[in-house]
Amino acid sequence: MLSYPVYNSKNINSIFVFSLIFTTLLLSSGLFINSFSIIAIALFDLLNTLNIAIQLFLKLFFKKTHEDTFTYGYKRFHLIASIILSVIFICTLILLLNQIIINFSLKYTLSPLWVLIIAILGIIFRVIILFIYKKHEKSSVDYINHILGWFSILVLSIILMFFKIAILDKFLSIAIIVWLFFILSKNILNHIIILLQKVPDNFNIPDFKKEILLIYNVKRINEIHVWSIDGFDNVLTMKLSITFNNIYDFKKVKNEINKICESKGISNTTIEFVD
Repeated sequence: MLSYPVYNSKNINSIFVFSLIFTTLLLSSGLFINSFSIIAIALFDLLNTLNIAIQLFLKLFFKKTHEDTFTYGYKRFHLIASIILSVIFICTLILLLNQIIINFSLKYTLSPLWVLIIAILGIIFRVIILFIYKKHEKSSVDYINHILGWFSILVLSIILMFFKIAILDKFLSIAIIVWLFFILSKNILNHIIILLQKVPDNFNIPDFKKEILLIYNVKRINEIHVWSIDGFDNVLTMKLSITFNNIYDFKKVKNEINKICESKGISNTTIEFVD
């Protein structure tokens, strides 16, 4: 859950239902067989499902009532909601870690077969999601992280088949929780940076200025601002001085600037020409 792409409106309903059913099944299975590691990973899947639900709600809500009030739409609201959910999830992980530590010395048994079945279901679930959203590069990285988490459960089940050491589940769950702490803390920081309108990492302002100044008739760049709405859609506003003899020169400069902006991943460009 590093980033939350705006899912295609044709798919978001079905993907939410699919995620909710599978996540509920996996979480319930983890609770049933008393596996802390499965519970931790399933909770992480639940967090992503809740993010999809929030995205769906915000999309419908803003489409009906607030398009004229929040002209950039719901995407930044989703970032804020993701931060809040991440903080809540971190608190949940702390409670889970506390339970693991309290019950660390207690002996219990795990069924390797059930762990194996649940791990395979988790991997299948995440592979399907990854396949659906393989076009979203950042999202793909997020889901690969999920797959790796379920793969670790699969490895645990194989080990338990040969060595009846149920406490390995607790060690793995602690490792997963530490890993999730790192991922979620990074997510929160990245979202805050986006909300503070930092220049996107893949955008180099000095290089961009050089390309603009190479355009014939452009004299100087007076002002430039670049930020990202949600980590995917980038916005640029710019003031520059140009010399032109007729309206065709003006249009030519504008078209060339728009082409450069598109090549740099800018989805929304506003250009103001000044003396």
